[in-house]
Amino acid sequence: MSKYSDICSDPKINEDLTKLENTVYIKYESNAEIEMNKKCKFRNSQLNAATENSFELNFPNLKAACKDIIKDIKILCCRRSSLITTKDGEPYLMPGKLAGITAFRLSRRHIVHIHPNCLNCADNDCRKARTTLNNKLAIICAMEFIGRNYTLIPQEITREIIFTLIHRHMNQETLGIVFDTIKRCDTFS
Repeated sequence: MSKYSDICSDPKINEDLTKLENTVYIKYESNAEIEMNKKCKFRNSQLNAATENSFELNFPNLKAACKDIIKDIKILCCRRSSLITTKDGEPYLMPGKLAGITAFRLSRRHIVHIHPNCLNCADNDCRKARTTLNNKLAIICAMEFIGRNYTLIPQEITREIIFTLIHRHMNQETLGIVFDTIKRCDTFS
């Protein structure tokens, strides 16, 4: 049994966290399906379109990432409980914190598995897009917590977040500050 199993033992909080976990799982899967339906100009010559997709999802890793998200939220609630409540004493996490935890945990698991032909694709932009897809899907899911549409965020910003997720050290809470900032920026509405 985990030492975190008794954290947030309130049935209402656990019910909310289960809903959150299911929401993340469903949102990730539905956004992946949208990406899967995008056509690559080289796809027909490289893949048997009837039987092969450009990528597949590893559902056990997606489920594990969702469990990690819940665990991080429980730990955050335990560690900072007095700092993350409303003036009425109700638990409250900033949407950016939830987004940061979600993006971080989804990006750290190998959920998207790219078809080998796509990794060797002649279209460099398409290949690059597929190899960063897991991070893109993580950010898309996170954006939903802050009420922002990924497609309305300037590409320079989303590329920087993806680059940082892949190549730099960043934790969930630091990433949460990034998402809180994006949420507050009226330019992205």
